[in-house]
Amino acid sequence: MAAELGIRRPMVSAQFWGQHGDHLVPIWSRVRARGITEQRLADTIGAAREGRALADLPEEIIEARTKMLTLINQGDVSGAFSFIQRHPPDLRAAVKPFFIHFSSATTKLATAHAVVDLLEFLARGQTVVIPGQVVLDGEFGGLHGPLAVPVLLDQRGWSQVVELPIADDERMALNKASRAVEAANKA
Repeated sequence: MAAELGIRRPMVSAQFWGQHGDHLVPIWSRVRARGITEQRLADTIGAAREGRALADLPEEIIEARTKMLTLINQGDVSGAFSFIQRHPPDLRAAVKPFFIHFSSATTKLATAHAVVDLLEFLARGQTVVIPGQVVLDGEFGGLHGPLAVPVLLDQRGWSQVVELPIADDERMALNKASRAVEAANKA
């Protein structure tokens, strides 16, 4: 989102919940950007989501990842990167880690920023709500099994799941992610 808005990454607060990989759920309703008007943020999110349904994101991820890996396997790493860069921010965030892994390219520090943020919270003794992958037993919308949802974190670790309000399509996508994880675990 920072790239779409033309600002630095630390100025944007955006989260994915769900499952790493095909069932990431972008929580568009909770995206915040410092120094950006609400209207501009809404317009940018609207442009990223235009003509797309959150329920279809897992299929989009699989399709984009397959095409990107095909390009990498053909030796066209630059083409693979260009291909991913043309996609909306949620799809880029979901597929770029595969690009980094399979192309040996360097990351743009997103993971490093997240780790630094986490260490800063812990070093300052702050209590924060962040997405963390935990095994749910109905604490978040009745979901069960391993899934990333908001948790309360302090220096002792995470202590509870925090059910934050999200849009209906985001909740449905989390339910779909939970079912996919459950099916994968049963298999």
